[in-house]
Amino acid sequence: IRKLSKAINENSGNINVIYYPDSHHAFDSIEPINYVANAITAGERHSFIDKEGNLYFENSEGKRFLLNEPNERISLFQESKNIKGAHLGVNWDTREKSMEDAVNFLLDNL
Repeated sequence: IRKLSKAINENSGNINVIYYPDSHHAFDSIEPINYVANAITAGERHSFIDKEGNLYFENSEGKRFLLNEPNERISLFQESKNIKGAHLGVNWDTREKSMEDAVNFLLDNL
C-alpha cells in the first residue's frame, strides 16, 4: 500500500495511508469482534488488476487465478493452504477516529 500511495501521489493523485493499530478487518462496523475459522489469507501476496481490468491472484509458483467471478474465487479457495482464520469486528475508538479522518480529508481536499 505504501508503494501504491507513493505512485499515486507522484502522478497527481492525493492519498494518505493511515494505519489503525489494534484493529481487525471491519473495524468500522458495529458488529462485535468475531473469529471466522475458515477465513483464507493470501499471506504477503495481494491480488492485482491488469490493464484489461481483470482481477487476479498470482501464487508463489507464478500460477494465476482469475478472481472476476464467484466460481473463479472458489477455485483459489479450494487450492489454498492458507486457511488460518481471522478476527473481524468493531474497534469503537478506531471507528470514530477513521470517520473523523475521512471527514477531515474531504474538508481539506474538496
